[in-house]
Amino acid sequence: MKRKGILGGIVVVVLLLVLTLAGGGGSVSAEEPTIIASGDCGKDRSNVTWKLDSAGLLTISGEGEMEDYSAIGYAYDNWITTAPWQNRASKLIIQEGVTSIGGYAFYNCGALKSVTIPDSVTSIGDDAFNGCTGLTSVTIPNSVTNIGGYAFNGCTGLTCVTIPDSVTSIGGGAFFGCTGLTEIYYNAKSVEGSSSAFNGVGTSSGGIRAVIGDSVELIPAYLFSGCTGLTSVTIGNSVTSIGGGAFSGCTGLSSVTIPDSVTSIGGSAFYGCAGLTSVTIPNSVTNIGRSAFEGCAGLTCVTIGNGVTSIGGYAFSRCTGLTEIIYNAKAAADLGNGPDAFYSAGISSGGFRVLIGDGVEKIPGYLFSNCTGLTSVTIGNSVTSIGGYAFRGCSSLTSVTIPNSVTSIGSYAFDGCRGLTEIYYNAKAVEEVFGSFSSAGTSSGGFRAVIGDSVELIPAYLFADCRGLKSVTIGNSVTSIGGYAFYNCGALKSVTIPDSVTSIGDDAFNGCTGLTSVTIGNSVDTIGFSAFDGCTSLASVTIPDSVASIGGGAFFGCTGLSSVYYNAKSAACGVYTDHDIFGNAGTSSDGIRLIVGNNVERIPSFLFKNCVGLREIIYNAKAAADFKSSANVFTNAGTSSDGLRVVIGNSVEHIPAYLFSDCRGLKSVTIGNSVTSIGGYAFYNCGALKSVTIPDSVTSIGYDAFSFCTSITSVTIGSGVTRIRPGAFGDCTSLREIYYNAKAVGDLAISYCVFGGAGTSTNGVKVFVGEKVKKIPAYLFYGAYGENGNNILECEFLGAPPTVGAGAFGEITRIYAYYPMHNSAWTESVRKAYGSKFYWRGYCYEPLSSGICRINKTVYMTGDTLDANGISMTVTHEDGCVETISHNSGLLKLGSYDMSTVGVKLIDVTYKDITAQLKICVYERKTEVMDKAGYPESSHDYENNLDKTYTYEVKGAITLDVTFSPQTEVETNVDYLCVNGTKYTGTALAGKTITVNGDTLTIRLVSDKSDSAYGFSIDRIVKTYINAETVVPPTCTERGYTMYLASGTVGNYVDALGHSFGDDQICSVCAAKLESIYISALPAKTVYSVGNGSLNLTGGKLMLVCDSGETEINLTAAMVSGFDNTILGKQTLTVTVGGLTTTFEVEVVERAVTSVAVENGKLVKHYTDGTTEETPLKDGAISDFAISETGEKTLTLTSENVCVAAYKDADGNYVALKAVANEDGSYSYVVPEEVTEVTVAVKGDLDGDGRINMKDLAQLRRNMAEGTVEGGLEQLLIDFNGDGVVNMKDMGILRRYLAGGYGVELGW
Repeated sequence: MKRKGILGGIVVVVLLLVLTLAGGGGSVSAEEPTIIASGDCGKDRSNVTWKLDSAGLLTISGEGEMEDYSAIGYAYDNWITTAPWQNRASKLIIQEGVTSIGGYAFYNCGALKSVTIPDSVTSIGDDAFNGCTGLTSVTIPNSVTNIGGYAFNGCTGLTCVTIPDSVTSIGGGAFFGCTGLTEIYYNAKSVEGSSSAFNGVGTSSGGIRAVIGDSVELIPAYLFSGCTGLTSVTIGNSVTSIGGGAFSGCTGLSSVTIPDSVTSIGGSAFYGCAGLTSVTIPNSVTNIGRSAFEGCAGLTCVTIGNGVTSIGGYAFSRCTGLTEIIYNAKAAADLGNGPDAFYSAGISSGGFRVLIGDGVEKIPGYLFSNCTGLTSVTIGNSVTSIGGYAFRGCSSLTSVTIPNSVTSIGSYAFDGCRGLTEIYYNAKAVEEVFGSFSSAGTSSGGFRAVIGDSVELIPAYLFADCRGLKSVTIGNSVTSIGGYAFYNCGALKSVTIPDSVTSIGDDAFNGCTGLTSVTIGNSVDTIGFSAFDGCTSLASVTIPDSVASIGGGAFFGCTGLSSVYYNAKSAACGVYTDHDIFGNAGTSSDGIRLIVGNNVERIPSFLFKNCVGLREIIYNAKAAADFKSSANVFTNAGTSSDGLRVVIGNSVEHIPAYLFSDCRGLKSVTIGNSVTSIGGYAFYNCGALKSVTIPDSVTSIGYDAFSFCTSITSVTIGSGVTRIRPGAFGDCTSLREIYYNAKAVGDLAISYCVFGGAGTSTNGVKVFVGEKVKKIPAYLFYGAYGENGNNILECEFLGAPPTVGAGAFGEITRIYAYYPMHNSAWTESVRKAYGSKFYWRGYCYEPLSSGICRINKTVYMTGDTLDANGISMTVTHEDGCVETISHNSGLLKLGSYDMSTVGVKLIDVTYKDITAQLKICVYERKTEVMDKAGYPESSHDYENNLDKTYTYEVKGAITLDVTFSPQTEVETNVDYLCVNGTKYTGTALAGKTITVNGDTLTIRLVSDKSDSAYGFSIDRIVKTYINAETVVPPTCTERGYTMYLASGTVGNYVDALGHSFGDDQICSVCAAKLESIYISALPAKTVYSVGNGSLNLTGGKLMLVCDSGETEINLTAAMVSGFDNTILGKQTLTVTVGGLTTTFEVEVVERAVTSVAVENGKLVKHYTDGTTEETPLKDGAISDFAISETGEKTLTLTSENVCVAAYKDADGNYVALKAVANEDGSYSYVVPEEVTEVTVAVKGDLDGDGRINMKDLAQLRRNMAEGTVEGGLEQLLIDFNGDGVVNMKDMGILRRYLAGGYGVELGW
């Protein structure tokens, strides 16, 4: 601002003095005011002057701009800054020609009442009329373009102001503090900004109305900001934009009408207008700025027009009084994850409702995010899209209806709507929704969802993690339930899937822990992967017959399941078959009862694999198809229950191959009377199965149908069986009884081994032959060996004698054959027709007359356990029939006895109403540490290429406890120590104590030609022996008493017949004349390799035939002579007892491999001497071969998997041997003469663990990437299609095989 010079000031003072003197020197008329002051007030010395008369009239005249002044006078650079008329003018005339009113020109002219500004003025300076409290009116002409800041500040008397349309600029606070204003007429067409021009006006006038003229296009930013007295505003029809903050803080404004011309409402335009009760945003508006209506606490209703495309953050935030929003914006853009447009809206009004108009196509993302006051929303039928997070956190919203027009719902659209109680979902074809209703209904006690009848697809993830969902009603038009649609809805109790649904997606109901029941509609054909995984409360499920595919893990972890009704006619296993479909199901219930419907034709692989809670299966499938070996339908099922029970219904005709294979929890099976065939491997490896009864309706029993059912003790074969395939009951090691009723089974080949390996863990098998059996087929029981090397020990014929085929009972020497004594057909001539193999005994009828007890082991030491297995009672019936009852039968009852003290013990044994006594001797157990002198010891370090045996004998010892020194060591896996037949290598014996039975310690040290180590030494040997002086044994004249003592006991005893016994058989009393002896059971080992091993009589039994009965004793070395392991061929050995002799044969052979089996990832080599040797498959190679009759080297191989046998040629490439199939299921290979080593591997098994799994697929990928396949063993193992190369085709075959087959077989 320019300042006047001191000279101008002096002129004024002089002029005032002259006027004063003049007044004092004469009289002036009161009627005519006189000029009391005047001067120049033009800017830059322009021709503008002023004059003030005595009446207070100030006149500004001239042409040009007025000078700018200051509020407070001060001297600076010789200028005076205050207006010379300050505080003196009461009236003002500004004459035409003046173009501007200077700043502070009339500052604080409180007496000034009115002012007329001529049309020549274009600018009103800053603070021009500031403080003119008496000013009541001012007319601003159309020429004015600028009104300076605070121009009329504090004009408290001003009641009306009109802003002409010429104005283009209004300074901040232009009318600040004009408290008396009642009307504002605003016509400025396009002012850009006004900085709270009307802040604080009208506060003492009872309110202001503002009229925005029709020529106005823009209401400037902050024009009325802070205008608390503004009570109404009329906006002209030319306004297109309401500037930011234009009406902010207008707390007295109660209503506003926004004309259709407006297109934009700026940020904070109505911020804090707490008195505003309603607002209608017309369709013309496209943009609502940030915080446009924020803090309008009195606003109850908002209508948003259909033209809005953008809504800023906090636009209606803290509109706490809102009760209704009518939203018509057709397609506004998403708001983004920023400030929420309706944050805290409606929270003091009891909530508000939102009406989404019918023209709206999209609800923008985040629009109502965290709008906790929103209680109700109505979505119009034109909406196609609901944006992500649109209603997130609307915790008071209780109900929502999604119309059928909706095609897209954004992520987490209704997340956190914890107050929801109802959702009506009618969207016809939304593809996928993620987290839309997460956490919904969690504070309302839960909500229900209704899927409308127009809906075809329940989108993926629609209700995922919706923990408040308690019930759902699915409409009858739904055809598909998307993946994860109801994932983790833990409060959902039940669900009914209508018949319209054809597909249930992956994980659709995964984690619904509260789900107790589900009804799957009859049209469902696909149940996805893990669809009901983890539904721990689900008690029952029915799989309808329409289901064609069930994904892996579909019902995995449904621990509460108690019943499953399976009716799927021809379902296949879906993807991810490694994830067990019902794995771990039923483990927290009493177990699962599975009912398989009679129309089922195919059961998926892996369906109940690892379903450990399965307790009962009612199987009614009439004629389901056979499975492949990899089916694993019930593998490991029922293992956590008390045992799995299977009932094959009376409508079933065929039990499919492999159906119950590896079902290790299966304990009992009942086969219905309509079954005609049992498929191969149907019950393979059911290790817990105790017994099986095959009804008369069955005609065929397939390959290995019950093989490796190692707990089966009893088998009943019905009369209708005409065909039994090889291995049907193979390796049923616990088998004790076979009830054979088949009338018409043809002769079998020696290789069939129907009962091969059966009974190997028992004391023998007893066969009951039915009365209608006409023939026992050749080789039927061939290979059924008991624990002691016996075959069928007893055979009871229940009717007329059948024909016995060649080798029917194997190679045993003698069988006890029982026949009904009342059957007159059993004549001596008939019995003789069966040859010496049968030892005939008639069986008897009640009542009993007497009994005699026997026990195998009669000598014990204090603290021993009575060997009850050796107790038997021979009873005599009144009809003269005699029979022997063993303790193993469970029919004998023992009285009390005390094994803790020494002496002769009498034990009562009762059978039915007969009681007899047996005697045992209990001796004192004593130990003694042997003198260390003489302990066996190797040299240190021991020699290479060594094979040396060390022997240490202690007479009278029962056992020897041998403690090896801590230094004991041999070269690991190369050299070994063999202690009494057990091999040790490395430091396995260092500091270890082992117990040797008997009185002799034998240690064999074998080393190779490489390194050697310390060898062995012994720190301590303790012998245990019997103190025979503490008890006087009963004499041998006591009837019915058999006594055994350990080898080496001092003294020999002579029985009542005068026969002397030593070694382990001291006294055996027949108490009658010894008539004959015979071998009742051959030793387990009858084949020896040349120069290797001493005679092993384990399992061998000798029968003493007396005139009063028979006594069976163990074969001992003292009885047997004639064995020489250096002579090849068969040898006849002589057994001598009591002067009588009998013989049996053994054979000495060259030790060579007879066959090789691949079992559980190992090579098991079988040698000619009956021994076996195991080697890990990946380390195994065959270097010794059998020689055929034509002199060719041969290799015979059996395996549960397909194998490759190959050798390396001169170039180091592997060449496969050609396989020839044998009748017994094995394969033979001819080995070229020059080949010395053959490698065996499982087809597809790259890592050599004997299994084909995902590890092999991963190894194949690495090998192909590294190029290490061609020419190697891998090429033979992986070239499945036989085209000579390994490529992606072979990898595809392996993938399909691992995925469940899909028609792929890894064949020879």
